[in-house]
Amino acid sequence: KEEEKEEEKEEEKEEEKPLEDAEPSTPAESNKESKGLRLAKVSRTAVLRGHTSSVRGLIQYERNGKGYVASCSYDKSVKVWDVATAREVTTLKGHSGCVNAIVHYKIGNTSYLATGANDKCIILWNLDTKQTKRLKKHTSDVRALDIVTMANGDVLLASGSSDSTIIIWDLKTETAKTTLTGHTSYVYAFTSFKYGNTPILASGGNDNKIILWDMNKMEKFADFVAHPEYIWTLINFEIDGTRYIASGSADMTIKLWALGNKENPVQTFTGHYGCVNTLSFFTQNGIPCLVSGDSKGVIQFRNLKENTLLTSIEHYSSAITSIAAFTSGKSYLAIGHFNEIEFWSE
Repeated sequence: KEEEKEEEKEEEKEEEKPLEDAEPSTPAESNKESKGLRLAKVSRTAVLRGHTSSVRGLIQYERNGKGYVASCSYDKSVKVWDVATAREVTTLKGHSGCVNAIVHYKIGNTSYLATGANDKCIILWNLDTKQTKRLKKHTSDVRALDIVTMANGDVLLASGSSDSTIIIWDLKTETAKTTLTGHTSYVYAFTSFKYGNTPILASGGNDNKIILWDMNKMEKFADFVAHPEYIWTLINFEIDGTRYIASGSADMTIKLWALGNKENPVQTFTGHYGCVNTLSFFTQNGIPCLVSGDSKGVIQFRNLKENTLLTSIEHYSSAITSIAAFTSGKSYLAIGHFNEIEFWSE
């Protein structure tokens, strides 16, 4: 659609700016007394350089007792970084198009990465043997990936595409299991979780819908228009026994959806200046927190107990494309913007 083309053009303009000319990026220190969230003590501790185009996805995982971050980029590469040293470990090349999505999973004791790209392919990367496997069935760009673990131990991969379909892959056999149809345009985002004993996959995309899929039955059980413009990112989290889905959209809002609640959304957050590209959830000092980044370079932190804005950081001259909150020895935020990745920690 035209919205996506305009966003990509805008991003290309931003990427033309010399990185060295940008102002230093440091967290704001407003609202230091923020209900125990120690944002005032968080600062940028490392800048990871190596990608030559926009960083599109960031994930963290543990392997052999060490913490790593993996990144995918429009430069068609995947990079693995050592969290402790903030140094690049390896670069994985194999895609012939922009890499849009990345996930980590394990089969037994073996670690893998899965990536999806504009070359219509998914590549499974065995991090132990360095062998790869290509999965080809989509007829257009692969835009989203997620891992779903079933009750019997099966590990499934969900892939969403610009061809409007979701393909479910069995990662033990590395074959397609089924195709889910329901979206009428590009599928951009996934999040998955268990609701009782049922594994659920939530998907969102260019048709402005969120669809909830029962992965035991491999069929949808909820389908609704969630935003007036396309949905770019989804996450889920639990607070006080309630499971929430958070959706970020090109309408510049974030909406919270409470599973099992009759009235939804339960909260709509405004304040971003562009498409909400990325969301991440973490708890600090017992306070549930949502961090979000947008296409105009703004990062916002919110207290989800009180649904209040803690601080808004507006120091970036390029889009915030990915944020990952994780713990590896200590708490971190990894932030992708243009071709840089920043680590923030105390």
